[in-house]
Amino acid sequence: MLTTLSCIAMAVYFEARGESTLGQRAVSEVILNRVSDPRWPSSACGVVKQPRQFSFYKEGSKYKTDASLYARAEAIARGAMDGDTLNTGALYYHTTASQPVWRHDLEVLGTIGRHVFYIDKTLAPATSLRPKARPKSAGLQGPLEGQ
Repeated sequence: MLTTLSCIAMAVYFEARGESTLGQRAVSEVILNRVSDPRWPSSACGVVKQPRQFSFYKEGSKYKTDASLYARAEAIARGAMDGDTLNTGALYYHTTASQPVWRHDLEVLGTIGRHVFYIDKTLAPATSLRPKARPKSAGLQGPLEGQ
């Protein structure tokens, strides 16, 4: 049975296991931001299972994971569920290796590792992807630098 924790952890693991802690936190935050937005399902599992939203998810698939990397993803997910977020408002992301057509309708918040994060242009904050009330973090690139 999938739980909120396992759905977020699976997404973090399969979408960002090679990323820094900051990058993994950003991916978990996108899921939670979508849960809070009425345009998406109201549960983490509902968000993750939506068709064509998370590249790893295929209904009925069995997933193999590396135990230590999954434990890290689960810790990130647990932290996000406990409120340890970056407070960016990000609702979308993709890898830097792709250039999806849908990105043109969005406001770039910035890049963390190999992921570019976005928000709807109508919801774009006056700030950036840099965490609020936290010191500047290494690894942030793009509009979020120096904010």
